[in-house]
Amino acid sequence: MNRGPPLMPTYPATVRTLDNDAITATHFSEFHPTSSKVSVTVPRPLGPNGRPTIVEAIVESIRAAPTHFSTLEAAMRRLREKAHIPYKEGVERPATTHSMRKCLHSTLDSCGVNAVLVKVILGHSARISDHYSGKHHLSIEEIRSQYHASMYRIAITEETNGSRIVKLEEQVKVQEEEHRALVEELASLRASSSTKDKTIQILNEQAADLARRVETMGPRMGSQGHNSENFSPARQKAELLLET
Repeated sequence: MNRGPPLMPTYPATVRTLDNDAITATHFSEFHPTSSKVSVTVPRPLGPNGRPTIVEAIVESIRAAPTHFSTLEAAMRRLREKAHIPYKEGVERPATTHSMRKCLHSTLDSCGVNAVLVKVILGHSARISDHYSGKHHLSIEEIRSQYHASMYRIAITEETNGSRIVKLEEQVKVQEEEHRALVEELASLRASSSTKDKTIQILNEQAADLARRVETMGPRMGSQGHNSENFSPARQKAELLLET
Protein backbone atom coordinates (compact mmCIF):
# COMPACT_ATOMS: atom_id res chain seq x y z
CA MET A 1 0.00 0.00 0.00
CA ASN A 2 1.33 3.43 -0.93
CA ARG A 3 1.42 5.55 2.22
CA GLY A 4 1.77 9.30 2.35
CA PRO A 5 4.49 11.21 4.19
CA PRO A 6 4.55 11.03 8.02
CA LEU A 7 2.32 13.46 9.89
CA MET A 8 5.23 14.81 11.99
CA PRO A 9 8.34 13.86 10.01
CA THR A 10 11.95 14.04 11.04
CA TYR A 11 14.80 13.70 8.58
CA PRO A 12 17.60 11.25 9.44
CA ALA A 13 20.67 12.15 7.40
CA THR A 14 24.34 11.48 6.92
CA VAL A 15 26.58 14.52 6.55
CA ARG A 16 30.23 15.15 5.82
CA THR A 17 31.74 17.65 8.27
CA LEU A 18 33.99 20.13 6.53
CA ASP A 19 36.47 20.64 9.37
CA ASN A 20 37.73 17.02 9.31
CA ASP A 21 36.02 15.52 6.19
CA ALA A 22 34.31 12.84 8.33
CA ILE A 23 30.94 11.18 7.75
CA THR A 24 28.53 11.35 10.68
CA ALA A 25 24.85 10.59 11.27
CA THR A 26 22.40 13.23 12.42
CA HIS A 27 18.76 14.23 12.00
CA PHE A 28 16.98 17.44 11.09
CA SER A 29 13.53 18.84 11.84
CA GLU A 30 13.41 20.30 8.30
CA PHE A 31 14.34 18.83 4.93
CA HIS A 32 17.68 19.76 3.39
CA PRO A 33 18.51 18.54 -0.13
CA THR A 34 21.63 16.49 -0.72
CA SER A 35 24.82 18.46 -1.45
CA SER A 36 23.46 21.46 0.48
CA LYS A 37 25.53 23.10 3.22
CA VAL A 38 24.15 22.87 6.77
CA SER A 39 25.27 23.47 10.33
CA VAL A 40 25.42 20.51 12.74
CA THR A 41 26.44 20.08 16.38
CA VAL A 42 29.16 17.50 16.95
CA PRO A 43 31.68 16.90 19.75
CA ARG A 44 35.04 18.64 19.32
CA PRO A 45 37.54 17.21 19.87
CA LEU A 46 36.16 13.78 19.02
CA GLY A 47 35.62 11.44 21.93
CA PRO A 48 33.69 11.35 25.21
CA ASN A 49 35.37 14.50 26.48
CA GLY A 50 34.52 16.59 23.42
CA ARG A 51 32.29 19.63 23.81
CA PRO A 52 29.25 20.21 21.55
CA THR A 53 30.46 22.43 18.72
CA ILE A 54 28.61 23.83 15.71
CA VAL A 55 30.42 23.05 12.43
CA GLU A 56 29.53 23.27 8.76
CA ALA A 57 28.74 20.11 6.81
CA ILE A 58 27.48 18.84 3.47
CA VAL A 59 24.38 16.62 3.29
CA GLU A 60 25.28 13.27 1.76
CA SER A 61 21.91 11.50 2.16
CA ILE A 62 18.56 12.26 3.80
CA ARG A 63 15.14 10.62 4.16
CA ALA A 64 11.79 11.28 5.84
CA ALA A 65 10.81 9.23 8.89
CA PRO A 66 8.10 9.41 11.58
CA THR A 67 8.99 11.35 14.71
CA HIS A 68 10.40 8.96 17.30
CA PHE A 69 9.26 9.04 20.92
CA SER A 70 12.82 9.87 21.99
CA THR A 71 12.74 12.97 19.76
CA LEU A 72 9.59 14.22 21.50
CA GLU A 73 11.10 13.55 24.92
CA ALA A 74 14.26 15.44 23.92
CA ALA A 75 12.06 18.38 22.90
CA MET A 76 10.26 18.19 26.26
CA ARG A 77 13.61 18.19 28.08
CA ARG A 78 14.67 21.36 26.25
CA LEU A 79 11.32 23.00 27.03
CA ARG A 80 11.63 22.08 30.72
CA GLU A 81 15.06 23.64 30.88
CA LYS A 82 13.92 26.75 29.01
CA ALA A 83 10.87 27.16 31.28
CA HIS A 84 12.94 26.41 34.42
CA ILE A 85 10.51 23.73 35.64
CA PRO A 86 12.12 22.10 38.70
CA TYR A 87 11.52 18.58 40.03
CA LYS A 88 13.02 16.48 42.78
CA GLU A 89 14.99 13.71 41.13
CA GLY A 90 14.29 10.36 42.76
CA VAL A 91 11.10 11.70 44.35
CA GLU A 92 9.02 12.85 41.40
CA ARG A 93 9.14 12.42 37.65
CA PRO A 94 9.89 15.29 35.27
CA ALA A 95 7.22 16.58 32.91
CA THR A 96 7.08 14.34 29.83
CA THR A 97 4.85 13.98 26.80
CA HIS A 98 3.17 11.01 28.51
CA SER A 99 2.49 12.94 31.72
CA MET A 100 1.14 15.89 29.71
CA ARG A 101 -1.19 13.51 27.89
CA LYS A 102 -2.42 12.04 31.20
CA CYS A 103 -2.92 15.57 32.56
CA LEU A 104 -5.03 16.51 29.53
CA HIS A 105 -7.09 13.33 29.94
CA SER A 106 -7.77 14.07 33.61
CA THR A 107 -8.59 17.72 32.87
CA LEU A 108 -11.09 16.83 30.14
CA ASP A 109 -12.72 14.27 32.43
CA SER A 110 -13.04 16.78 35.29
CA CYS A 111 -14.63 19.30 32.89
CA GLY A 112 -17.37 16.81 32.06
CA VAL A 113 -16.33 16.07 28.48
CA ASN A 114 -17.91 12.90 27.11
CA ALA A 115 -15.54 9.91 27.41
CA VAL A 116 -15.83 9.15 23.71
CA LEU A 117 -14.87 12.73 22.83
CA VAL A 118 -11.91 12.51 25.22
CA LYS A 119 -10.63 9.50 23.27
CA VAL A 120 -10.96 11.43 20.01
CA ILE A 121 -9.15 14.51 21.35
CA LEU A 122 -6.33 12.35 22.74
CA GLY A 123 -6.08 10.45 19.45
CA HIS A 124 -7.14 7.10 20.90
CA SER A 125 -10.01 6.78 18.45
CA ALA A 126 -11.06 8.29 15.14
CA ARG A 127 -14.09 6.14 14.27
CA ILE A 128 -16.96 6.59 16.70
CA SER A 129 -19.53 3.79 16.57
CA ASP A 130 -20.89 4.21 20.11
CA HIS A 131 -21.17 7.99 20.19
CA TYR A 132 -24.09 9.30 22.22
CA SER A 133 -25.52 11.08 19.17
CA GLY A 134 -25.50 7.89 17.13
CA LYS A 135 -23.26 9.46 14.47
CA HIS A 136 -20.43 7.37 13.04
CA HIS A 137 -18.10 10.36 12.75
CA LEU A 138 -17.83 13.50 14.84
CA SER A 139 -17.75 16.95 13.30
CA ILE A 140 -14.72 19.11 13.95
CA GLU A 141 -17.00 21.85 15.31
CA GLU A 142 -18.41 19.49 17.95
CA ILE A 143 -14.91 18.49 19.07
CA ARG A 144 -13.74 22.12 19.14
CA SER A 145 -16.72 23.27 21.19
CA GLN A 146 -16.02 20.62 23.84
CA TYR A 147 -12.32 21.48 23.87
CA HIS A 148 -13.05 25.21 24.16
CA ALA A 149 -15.37 24.54 27.08
CA SER A 150 -12.41 23.03 28.92
CA MET A 151 -9.80 25.61 27.96
CA TYR A 152 -10.23 27.62 31.15
CA ARG A 153 -8.59 24.68 32.97
CA ILE A 154 -6.27 23.50 30.19
CA ALA A 155 -4.71 26.88 29.37
CA ILE A 156 -1.86 28.13 31.53
CA THR A 157 -1.66 31.65 30.10
CA GLU A 158 -4.23 34.35 29.36
CA GLU A 159 -3.21 34.35 25.68
CA THR A 160 -4.40 30.74 25.28
CA ASN A 161 -7.49 31.01 27.47
CA GLY A 162 -10.41 29.32 25.72
CA SER A 163 -13.03 31.99 26.35
CA ARG A 164 -10.65 34.63 25.02
CA ILE A 165 -10.02 32.58 21.87
CA VAL A 166 -13.74 32.10 21.25
CA LYS A 167 -14.32 35.84 21.74
CA LEU A 168 -11.51 36.65 19.32
CA GLU A 169 -12.95 34.26 16.74
CA GLU A 170 -16.34 35.97 17.04
CA GLN A 171 -14.69 39.38 16.62
CA VAL A 172 -12.86 38.12 13.54
CA LYS A 173 -16.17 36.94 12.02
CA VAL A 174 -17.74 40.35 12.67
CA GLN A 175 -14.74 42.12 11.13
CA GLU A 176 -14.90 39.85 8.09
CA GLU A 177 -18.61 40.64 7.60
CA GLU A 178 -17.94 44.38 7.94
CA HIS A 179 -15.06 44.12 5.47
CA ARG A 180 -17.25 42.25 2.97
CA ALA A 181 -19.99 44.89 3.30
CA LEU A 182 -17.47 47.72 2.80
CA VAL A 183 -16.05 46.03 -0.31
CA GLU A 184 -19.54 45.69 -1.78
CA GLU A 185 -20.38 49.32 -0.93
CA LEU A 186 -17.12 50.53 -2.47
CA ALA A 187 -17.86 48.60 -5.67
CA SER A 188 -21.34 50.14 -5.78
CA LEU A 189 -19.93 53.65 -5.26
CA ARG A 190 -17.37 53.12 -7.99
CA ALA A 191 -20.08 51.98 -10.40
CA SER A 192 -22.26 54.97 -9.48
CA SER A 193 -19.30 57.34 -9.84
CA SER A 194 -18.53 55.91 -13.25
CA THR A 195 -22.17 56.49 -14.35
CA LYS A 196 -22.09 60.07 -13.05
CA ASP A 197 -18.81 60.76 -14.84
CA LYS A 198 -20.29 59.54 -18.12
CA THR A 199 -23.42 61.67 -17.59
CA ILE A 200 -21.32 64.78 -16.86
CA GLN A 201 -19.21 64.11 -19.95
CA ILE A 202 -22.33 63.85 -22.15
CA LEU A 203 -23.79 67.09 -20.68
CA ASN A 204 -20.50 68.91 -21.22
CA GLU A 205 -20.44 67.76 -24.83
CA GLN A 206 -24.05 68.88 -25.33
CA ALA A 207 -23.34 72.27 -23.70
CA ALA A 208 -20.28 72.79 -25.87
CA ASP A 209 -22.28 71.88 -28.97
CA LEU A 210 -25.07 74.27 -27.96
CA ALA A 211 -22.58 77.08 -27.35
CA ARG A 212 -21.07 76.53 -30.81
CA ARG A 213 -24.52 76.64 -32.39
CA VAL A 214 -25.38 79.89 -30.56
CA GLU A 215 -22.12 81.49 -31.65
CA THR A 216 -22.82 80.42 -35.22
CA MET A 217 -26.47 81.54 -35.26
CA GLY A 218 -25.85 84.96 -33.61
CA PRO A 219 -24.03 86.62 -36.51
CA ARG A 220 -26.50 85.14 -38.97
CA MET A 221 -29.50 86.63 -37.18
CA GLY A 222 -27.68 89.97 -36.75
CA SER A 223 -27.04 90.18 -40.46
CA GLN A 224 -30.77 89.69 -41.02
CA GLY A 225 -31.63 92.76 -38.87
CA HIS A 226 -32.41 90.83 -35.61
CA ASN A 227 -30.74 91.78 -32.34
CA SER A 228 -28.31 89.09 -31.23
CA GLU A 229 -29.14 89.96 -27.62
CA ASN A 230 -32.40 88.07 -28.17
CA PHE A 231 -30.28 84.93 -27.94
CA SER A 232 -28.86 85.78 -24.55
CA PRO A 233 -31.10 83.23 -22.71
CA ALA A 234 -29.82 80.46 -24.97
CA ARG A 235 -26.27 81.67 -24.47
CA GLN A 236 -26.78 81.76 -20.69
CA LYS A 237 -28.17 78.22 -20.76
CA ALA A 238 -25.16 77.00 -22.67
CA GLU A 239 -22.77 78.73 -20.29
CA LEU A 240 -24.62 77.29 -17.31
CA LEU A 241 -24.33 73.77 -18.72
CA LEU A 242 -20.62 74.32 -19.29
CA GLU A 243 -20.13 75.41 -15.71
CA THR A 244 -21.91 72.33 -14.33
